[in-house]
Amino acid sequence: MIIVIARATIRPGMHQKLRDIAHALQHEHAPKEEGCLRYDAFIDGDTFVILDQWRDQAALDAHLQAPHVARYAPRIKDSVVDGRIDLQIVKAAEVSFLQF
Repeated sequence: MIIVIARATIRPGMHQKLRDIAHALQHEHAPKEEGCLRYDAFIDGDTFVILDQWRDQAALDAHLQAPHVARYAPRIKDSVVDGRIDLQIVKAAEVSFLQF
């Protein structure tokens, strides 16, 4: 099992745009993805957060290559400070910190 925690600081005036993206990802796309065990996206103040859980690396890799990710990732990056999304990836006992 793999857990991904994505966080970003929202640019002023972009909250609704990210709410709309979060809704589409969480309710329209994630439920249809093979190996997606959990996908929650939300806004807490000026922080955009996605918490997702995948059966295995193959499921996560497929998600990252999905057309909807290619469509929404640039929109998310345009809506956050410095286009920066911080990812924390938890695989069993291993934790990695990345910048996207």
